[in-house]
Amino acid sequence: MSVDPSEGLAIHNLAVIKRSRGQQGESEKLLDAAILQSPNLPYPYAARAYYRLNHKDLMGALEDYDKVLELDKNDEESWLYRGMVKEKLKDDDGAFVDYTQSITLKNDYPRAWLTRGNLLAKLNRFSDALEDYSVAITWYPEFGSAFYNRALADQKMGN
Repeated sequence: MSVDPSEGLAIHNLAVIKRSRGQQGESEKLLDAAILQSPNLPYPYAARAYYRLNHKDLMGALEDYDKVLELDKNDEESWLYRGMVKEKLKDDDGAFVDYTQSITLKNDYPRAWLTRGNLLAKLNRFSDALEDYSVAITWYPEFGSAFYNRALADQKMGN
């Protein structure tokens, strides 16, 4: 079996290797090339979106996550991360919808429950936030952040 190094998935995999070695700029260039080569492959968009999110290119990250979800509506992680981008862009309603979709696709995803709980707490919906934190703890009993944030929400409610 041989691998065509010009094929989109191969280029994406090279980009992931470059990123793991700390070669961020080179990785992004390879992701751009992978997208050009295979525009219907969601992985390079997702990897580039994550890179852009971490480098504060929120509109670029949003564009890439939109494309990932156009190609694969069942990617719970991209729903979660697109929600994070929307929250940073002050689109709390859109973030809530995306976090909820992530949970719908994978109800045992504690990070999605925690993140949505954090948004609810930010919106002063502490009772709802408590529920989300409790579900996160149910799925991952060692989830210190969920315990801590649940305690903060409890305190805000006067409990």
